[in-house]
Amino acid sequence: MMDVRENHEELVEEVLFTEKQVQQAADRCAEWLRGIIQNQSCVLVFYMLEGCRRFAEMLNHRLLRAGVDKELIPIRTSSYNETTQCSEVVKIEDDHIQKDQLQGRTIVLIDDILDTGGTMNSVRKRMLEYGADKVQICVLLEREIERKVNIKADMAGLKTQRAEYLAGVGLDYKGMLRELPYIAVIE
Repeated sequence: MMDVRENHEELVEEVLFTEKQVQQAADRCAEWLRGIIQNQSCVLVFYMLEGCRRFAEMLNHRLLRAGVDKELIPIRTSSYNETTQCSEVVKIEDDHIQKDQLQGRTIVLIDDILDTGGTMNSVRKRMLEYGADKVQICVLLEREIERKVNIKADMAGLKTQRAEYLAGVGLDYKGMLRELPYIAVIE
């Protein structure tokens, strides 16, 4: 197997969170999510495609190992429009979601990173519009910055105040580096 870091070494400035730190963060998030699922009877769990696919797989594996068989439902969103700058317009593809099943339920939204909060805020609002009783947020990484929207994670496996562009464990840089097993600062 090819080492992605070697192939894109010029892009990786430093490793911000090691593979071990990422795994430990996934353990903490899965334990939190297990508690939510087991303590509330009406929980639906959605994860954001594409970036969050790897983190969702990590969570699902840990939940299954703990005896919790809960479907994690993908929801496709986009706000970057093929650039590295977040767009003000967030597109949510939710045609496959049965809106009446959200009525009175607790929804958990999972994503790889909570950064500007625009995408997550849009999805949270949509879920509430569909009748969800409560929306909770779990992210692998929360960037602790001042946001234009009032939103924060209920559970964040890792936190950083670093402003540089990050990649790895689902986070991409221009479509590359999602497969890194660690989170790296990109030049």
